[in-house]
Amino acid sequence: MLLAAAAVGGRLSLRHDGTGQKLVVPFAFYSVGVGHDAVLNDALCCATGWAESDTCVRVRPGREFGPDAFPCLGYFVNLGMESRQPPAAIDRAFFLFGFPTPFGGIDVTGWFSMALRSTGSMMGGVAFSEGVVRGGR
Repeated sequence: MLLAAAAVGGRLSLRHDGTGQKLVVPFAFYSVGVGHDAVLNDALCCATGWAESDTCVRVRPGREFGPDAFPCLGYFVNLGMESRQPPAAIDRAFFLFGFPTPFGGIDVTGWFSMALRSTGSMMGGVAFSEGVVRGGR
């Protein structure tokens, strides 16, 4: 087991089931955690690599979620596990929106590509940038 630290950037893309619009929110997270196997690794995930799911953003009662909620700070919790043969790996991540008290969150599970065998879990802070709304029906 090794103590691990990470600094990662990406985009969280959320689709509104009713209108078909996408809210794309850039983010950067900084986290610490524990890992096993590879000392240094490279992982890649993209929209086409994620598993389909019915995961919805959960919002605390009395609060609203949408483009006006960003930019904001929040939390990130992650658990990643590789298969016996890279590059296939599965990841479970939780994004919590709002700091210090979250007003909403989302649970994301999916596949990603990993260079070396590795398993680990991390948690830390997230900085979400201003969201952009795209498309619609």
